[in-house]
Amino acid sequence: MSETREAGQPDDGSGDTGDPGLGEGPEDGGLAAGIQPDIPGGVDDADGGETVGPDVPTDADVDPELRTLFWKLVLLYKLTVFGGTLGALLLVFDRGPNVGLELFGGAVVLLGYTLYRTGQAKTRIDAGEFHDGPEAGGRSAGATAGPGQEGEP
Repeated sequence: MSETREAGQPDDGSGDTGDPGLGEGPEDGGLAAGIQPDIPGGVDDADGGETVGPDVPTDADVDPELRTLFWKLVLLYKLTVFGGTLGALLLVFDRGPNVGLELFGGAVVLLGYTLYRTGQAKTRIDAGEFHDGPEAGGRSAGATAGPGQEGEP
């Protein structure tokens, strides 16, 4: 029996590739037989114009002072990571040891300052200093209290 066959083809000549579900339709009794996509009937946001999911505040809903504080903290963390990484690499590979030590030391000091400012910002947010949207009273009505805090009725 000297038949030539392609790679992946069985010896029996049935044409089955051996991969279950590939090339087998519902009429063949394969894996796809009787499987239909599960499409919920109530979710159709394209026609109704309704939003599906939770309400996410946009930039217009966020207090400008809070947004500014957030981006300042992002910039401080980025500078900390960049300076610390570059300083450590310069120290490890012995390229500019004076500059590497200064960069790494400055990044450590900047990290301490950034963590301090983050703590201050968290305290201000928890105190309700920034408004969460249309209401001007701190937390929105749907917010839940964290552990050890009293929730609003």
